[in-house]
Amino acid sequence: MNEENIKSEDYIDLPPLKKITIQFLSFIFSALDLFIQVFKNGKLLLLAGLISGLGVGFAYYSSRPVYYEVSMIAESSDLYKKTVSEMIKSLNELIASGSYPKLSDELGISESHSKSISFLDLTNLNNDPVEKDTSTKFNQPFKILARISNPELTDTFQNAITRYLNGKRTLKRIKTDQVKFYQEKLSFIDKELAKLDTLKTEYNHFLALSKITTTYYSNDFDPATIYVHSNELVDEKGTIMYWLSKNSESIIVIDEFKSPAFPQSYSLKKSLTLGALAGLLFSFLLALFRELYRKTRRFKGSF
Repeated sequence: MNEENIKSEDYIDLPPLKKITIQFLSFIFSALDLFIQVFKNGKLLLLAGLISGLGVGFAYYSSRPVYYEVSMIAESSDLYKKTVSEMIKSLNELIASGSYPKLSDELGISESHSKSISFLDLTNLNNDPVEKDTSTKFNQPFKILARISNPELTDTFQNAITRYLNGKRTLKRIKTDQVKFYQEKLSFIDKELAKLDTLKTEYNHFLALSKITTTYYSNDFDPATIYVHSNELVDEKGTIMYWLSKNSESIIVIDEFKSPAFPQSYSLKKSLTLGALAGLLFSFLLALFRELYRKTRRFKGSF
């Protein structure tokens, strides 16, 4: 085989660009013409689909109950935000599945009250989800959202949710041991401060009765160390009292649920828009199928 034959076999005869462009435009205009025919011949069907979609959208909106959306701000001294989010998510899954007996057991409320909750979520303060939050810091504020049907139960739900988060057995045992340790340490500091106060009183009384000047100290005792040690214990006591006030529970509520004055509802405009689009799409597909069927019948009849 010579070089000329090899080149001719390897050469692929591509359609000219002009031909490809014409074919593409022909396809576009054919599709456009088909759509115009569908709209022209299927006006009544499209109108019926639009009206039906609006009706379905309105029926869906009417079937959805009104609700009250409340939120509270809290923080945790022992749990990451992502961990709290997973705990709230497990409650929301019970709500979504209608497992109200289990939900009432978890929250420690009656089943009738648990049916008043339709949604729970946890977000950052700027309402961003925390599923992907990888922060390893404690005492970071977060927001717990609840959608309820009875605004009179806001306090009940707030107490139930915080009790659920704080009541996990392992977490509760760890927190109880921590609180006990700091309370015992606080009691020890109080006893030490009482001893130092007694020692300072007796030393001052001794100075008042003796003829030794206040600037004279023995090698074994310097009264200034009493006041230094006393101040150190007072500072440590303040640190412990702050910890107990802020971390005695795993979950601390910073801002409580507020009872809203007016209910909220699902968007009527959104329901109607989605219903109308769904109805139009369904009727358009029917009209398109009918038009293609007619063209196929005509095409067969021409043979």
